[in-house]
Amino acid sequence: MYAEVRALLLHLPNYAVTAFGERLDRDGTEAGFVAVLAYADGHSVGYAYGNTIDHGDRYWQRTSPTPAEKYTERPSVALKEIGVRPTWRKTGTVGAFMTHSSPPVRSDTSPS
Repeated sequence: MYAEVRALLLHLPNYAVTAFGERLDRDGTEAGFVAVLAYADGHSVGYAYGNTIDHGDRYWQRTSPTPAEKYTERPSVALKEIGVRPTWRKTGTVGAFMTHSSPPVRSDTSPS
């Protein structure tokens, strides 16, 4: 699905399928990782993944300007990747999925 979603950008190094695989492998080991797929009429139409980030996380260290502590003092969710198949863009289907769905809640914070 990634290759279809990013077809126009695959020639760029950061968007190559191999680069996505490397990011997914790295991000998938981080605490609080969750990935979701959106389906409509029995077909996958989009995806998203992210993880929880704590105060001092490398995610915040790469943010410029540095956010105020009131935004980083508690755990947050970082949406790291979201993609929608071209034929399903601007239909409202995936937006409704993201708005009305919640990822499974894990009782542990260790990576899968």
